[in-house]
Amino acid sequence: MLARHRWLERGHATGLIDALRPWVAAWSDCSNSRVIDLGCGEGTFGPALFGDSPGSYCGIDLSKKAIKLAARGWPEATWAWANADRSLPVADGSVSCVLSLFGRRPVTEIARVLTEDGMLIVAVPGEEDLIELREHVQQSGQRRSRWEKVVDEMAVAGLKLVEHRVWQEQVDLDSGAIADAMAMTYRGVRFSQNARVQTATAMPVTLAADLMMFRR
Repeated sequence: MLARHRWLERGHATGLIDALRPWVAAWSDCSNSRVIDLGCGEGTFGPALFGDSPGSYCGIDLSKKAIKLAARGWPEATWAWANADRSLPVADGSVSCVLSLFGRRPVTEIARVLTEDGMLIVAVPGEEDLIELREHVQQSGQRRSRWEKVVDEMAVAGLKLVEHRVWQEQVDLDSGAIADAMAMTYRGVRFSQNARVQTATAMPVTLAADLMMFRR
């Protein structure tokens, strides 16, 4: 959690946030302006995207430390410590926007809480995400597309893909940022790879994500 917090404090999500803003603007046209952020973490994305509507926002995360940090940073919003995989602590058809940025996607629960004109915004790592770092540390640069699977998952619940975008940019990472990148992602560092992480003192690295917007 702290690695993600440091990563976002460095501003590495700024471009991603800008890419999501047009979709968030469309959210204001929904009949019910309530949003839940699944796996909200330490609360970086909430105020950046919904800062003008703290009363409409609820961030949900399984980490108590993350929720406490988020609440300190944006006390006007609502924060819930809960396991989104099991059940969402909101009523049926009461949410106009569900946000899942690199987090959990409980399909049945998402479909349950969304309003009839509600929208779902999902982000997953892109094929090129951290490719240079993975090639250096893992000695392989396997590229895997994940967004098509998300589309299939949501279709089962009656949620249709409206738009798909690819966000990508390159940043220069120092040794601290490299260590945080490896620690916070699903591509965690194995013991045998740790030496190669230590040798990566600085390098340009690609950040990439597949962004999807769904509607009923």
